[in-house]
Amino acid sequence: MLPSTRGRLEIHAAALFWGLTGPIGKVLEDVPAVFIVSFRTLVGGAALLAIVFIVGDSLRIRWRRDGLKLLAIGLLLAVHWWFFFKAVQVSTVATGLLALATIPVMVAFLEPLFFRRKLRKIDLATGALVIAGMALMIEQYDLSNEMTQGVVYGLLAAVTAALFTVLNKQILPDYSAMSIAFYNLAIAGVATLPFAWSGVGVVTWYEWLLLILLALLCTAGSHALFLRGMRYVEAHYATIVGCLEPIYGTLFAALFLYEYPALRTLAGGSLILLATWLATVISVRRERMEAAEAPGALVGDPEVG
Repeated sequence: MLPSTRGRLEIHAAALFWGLTGPIGKVLEDVPAVFIVSFRTLVGGAALLAIVFIVGDSLRIRWRRDGLKLLAIGLLLAVHWWFFFKAVQVSTVATGLLALATIPVMVAFLEPLFFRRKLRKIDLATGALVIAGMALMIEQYDLSNEMTQGVVYGLLAAVTAALFTVLNKQILPDYSAMSIAFYNLAIAGVATLPFAWSGVGVVTWYEWLLLILLALLCTAGSHALFLRGMRYVEAHYATIVGCLEPIYGTLFAALFLYEYPALRTLAGGSLILLATWLATVISVRRERMEAAEAPGALVGDPEVG
């Protein structure tokens, strides 16, 4: 098998495993979201630590400011996942995942605040599509309505994930992606540990099994597969495949939980996915143009393998 083919399969497998996160969170709706986050990050972080040692990555933090950034990123990750699991627990898997799909659009609005970039017309257009999609998904503008709560929690999850992405982007050039992923999970796990057992009742063996699956397959395993695949395919391909997570998650929810999204959810979700796809493609093209214009850059550099 060609390395590029293997890389594509690994990227798709990672997106597929990420798609299981929402349905598993829905099945675990009787388990507090903070406990799920704590268990997932601690066990997933331990697995990533083993992978870091196997591949020989360094965990040394060079500068104090980098340590502070990693601390902030880990805390954002913990809050992000808490919002996400609350979204799917109070509403539906599709609602939580489609609200989460707004991340690329939110990143486009946040980047001008962190980097020297101007907000463009296309960013405003994708933002308008997201607002229209969210408006379609909300049945009643009432916070006592479960679908409305799901959309609000999902949007808060997307905002924190967008901040998480932008801050990670600032620190990524100086450290290996695997070591950063480990610190993200470890900090999130330690931060949520003091609150993890609050309100936890009896956890059945089946729920423990799902929690282990969530930590090892949907967290550590998917991260490792995605990063391995990134070595053999272009970044834009990996980014666009990552946008399939809401589709995979909605399909899994329909197959295993018999949870079928309403027509208005599908209509609003379609607008959100369109905005996400446009934001992703345009962002990738901009980055490739900037790379091509950089001194010594090669235009049309083919993918590895």
